[in-house]
Amino acid sequence: MKKLFILLFAILSFSFVYAQKGTANYLSEKRGFKCFKLGAPISIYKDIVTPTKDNPNTYSVTDSTLFTIGNDIKLRHIFIKTFNDSVYSVSLMAKPEYRYKIKNVLIAAFGAWSFQPNKYIERYYWVSSDQKIELLLDCNYRQWCIVTYKDLEIDLKKGKLDFMKDKKAADDL
Repeated sequence: MKKLFILLFAILSFSFVYAQKGTANYLSEKRGFKCFKLGAPISIYKDIVTPTKDNPNTYSVTDSTLFTIGNDIKLRHIFIKTFNDSVYSVSLMAKPEYRYKIKNVLIAAFGAWSFQPNKYIERYYWVSSDQKIELLLDCNYRQWCIVTYKDLEIDLKKGKLDFMKDKKAADDL
């Protein structure tokens, strides 16, 4: 009977931890910011995004209802980057005065950051438990505090393609 109770308790504990806020598993489940999901086709967001002038694979969010986090944090810009028409990056830009609030919200949602490359620079990384999603909080700019959700698998495919293009151009010299 004890073994059965311990087994049931372990299974229940695991199921609550899997997608619970405050864990790296929640970053895997969430897969992005609000309605924007990493890996989703950009076409499903056509009513709330517009392509930027500089880059045809970068979109700017136009729906102003998405420009807040909670009641206190106001975002200035939200950019979506795509590769092969799939969302691979969602970047949020806020004024630097929100950096502590944003960091606290990210810690509450995804737990303590996975690593901070330099303890003197306000740049924090969260990595999902399956190591497919990365979240970056970069508050080193005087004008902006930037949060970027990134699909690492799509980013790797994009990097390989860019590398092959550069290699082919270098062979052409």
